[in-house]
Order: sequence, then structure tokens, then C-alpha cells
Amino acid sequence: MNRRDLITSLSALALAPAAESQPLPNPSDPILGTPRVFLYEDLPTRKNPNGSESRQVTQGTFLTGEYVSIHESTIPVGATPNPLHQHRPSDILLIREGTVAFEHDGKSEKVGPGGVILATSMTAHTIRNIGNVPARYFVIGVSHESPKQLV
Repeated sequence: MNRRDLITSLSALALAPAAESQPLPNPSDPILGTPRVFLYEDLPTRKNPNGSESRQVTQGTFLTGEYVSIHESTIPVGATPNPLHQHRPSDILLIREGTVAFEHDGKSEKVGPGGVILATSMTAHTIRNIGNVPARYFVIGVSHESPKQLV
């Protein structure tokens, strides 16, 4: 093997883990490849036992490979949508109304309307409505893996 062959082989080996770490989209996930508008009044509403409700906006895989899930939630005063939890997707929460406490890493941070929360992958987190009106917010979950691939 000459020097050129060795360098070519090593270059190919160096790129192999990068290609391997990009999972393929799950074929059963919708592909989000065209522009679209989602009207609030058209979103299906799911009412939960704790008095909260959520509206699923969309979920699927972008043409660039990222899996995204978007929903809007409303939680009553004093409530939390779920206990402290962690998951692979990173969550971006956009607070529309109310005041919440973002609980993570042993901290509690107050966030009001217009505030943005970033809950990174595998960080144990929750939010709690600490205001005096229902809290409304959007959640955008982003991952390189579909939830179906995580099971």
C-alpha cells in the first residue's frame, strides 16, 4: 500500500462514524417537506385528567433529517403537565400566557409571556404554572430520531 492509498483509506475511516451517527428517517413518519399553515382553530384538542389540554400541531421529519414535534398546551394554575422527566429530544418552549417555573438541575427559573425555555436532551425537567391565570405555551421537540426509533 502506498502513501496515497493509506491517506485515502484513513480519510474514509474518519468519515464512517459521522455517516453512521445520522439515523435514517422512520418510513412511517410524515415527511415535512412543503410549506404549510396550521390554523389554531383547526387543531384537535385533547383534554387531560389534570385539567390541562393540548393541541397537536404537527410531527414528522424535515428533509434535512431532523424529527420535529410541535404542540400547544394549556395548564391550570398550580398544575404541571407531567412530573420531572427526561427524554432524548430537546424541547423549546415558547411561553404565550401566564407564568411558569422551569424546574431543572435542582433549579427553578421563573418565565413569563414571551419567554423561551430550552430543555436540552436528557435533562430532567418540568414546568409548573406559578401564575394566577392558565399558562399557555408551544413546545417544539427536535431530535435526530423519531420517537418510534427510541423504543
